[in-house]
Amino acid sequence: MKLSAAEYEIMECVWALGRPVSGMDIMRALGQEKGWKQPTVLTFLSRLVEKGLLETEKRGKLRSYTAAMTREAYKNSETRDFLAQLYGGSIQNMVDYALTIQDRAERQRCANTIINIMGNMFPHLRDVPDFKHKLWDHLAIMSGFELDIDYPYEIIRKDNLVTRPEHIPYSTARMRYRHYGHTLEILIKKAIEFPEGNEKRNLIALICNHMKKDYIAWNKDTVDDRKIAEDLYELSDGKLQMTDDIIRLMAERLSQNYRPKMNYNNNRQNNKRRY
Repeated sequence: MKLSAAEYEIMECVWALGRPVSGMDIMRALGQEKGWKQPTVLTFLSRLVEKGLLETEKRGKLRSYTAAMTREAYKNSETRDFLAQLYGGSIQNMVDYALTIQDRAERQRCANTIINIMGNMFPHLRDVPDFKHKLWDHLAIMSGFELDIDYPYEIIRKDNLVTRPEHIPYSTARMRYRHYGHTLEILIKKAIEFPEGNEKRNLIALICNHMKKDYIAWNKDTVDDRKIAEDLYELSDGKLQMTDDIIRLMAERLSQNYRPKMNYNNNRQNNKRRY
């Protein structure tokens, strides 16, 4: 069962609360952040009831909602549905048939055959490390971890399917001007450390050209060199300045990197005249 992003966020809220919730509970938890009105929340809750993710009960004038499926069960079903779509209904039917085989040796032969067929569906992945291991993991998942056979690898555990990835910390570095970005501030610090000379002047010219490009992308308008000079002076704490020599180098760098646009229509006309 496929959930929209909004429906999944509501289910995460219900799972996190771990108790029957009302529409007002969801409004307090998500409404202000998402800009949802009460009718919108109630519509999402009704859809989740129809999809079998929530159970509802009316208590007086209020209607409460309880999770009909745990987060782990939902994740497992999502993974199974994805693999069924990846390999197709025929493979899933084979897995379902293997679960009905009583003889263990015959069941093992059936599983080996299924793995060979699954592998033949992706011949370009045969040389990928752990490819066979992944196939056996997929077989176990598609069987709901109920296929009693001798697996040649240690298969993924059922509870590992819902393991959340480690949190990636977001950079909280303070930027004076977000349109220039943190990388440009690092470049300016490096330029300050450079010894005086041609290399430093060229680096400053490169930084100033980049600042102009970032400013125009943010402001969607032309920018005066004086503005760039002021921002460079501020960001470098007065240690870098956009002198006349730097402005000359900026123009030289732009002219070196400038590629005139080809007029393909004129070229086409000229080619026709030749023939």
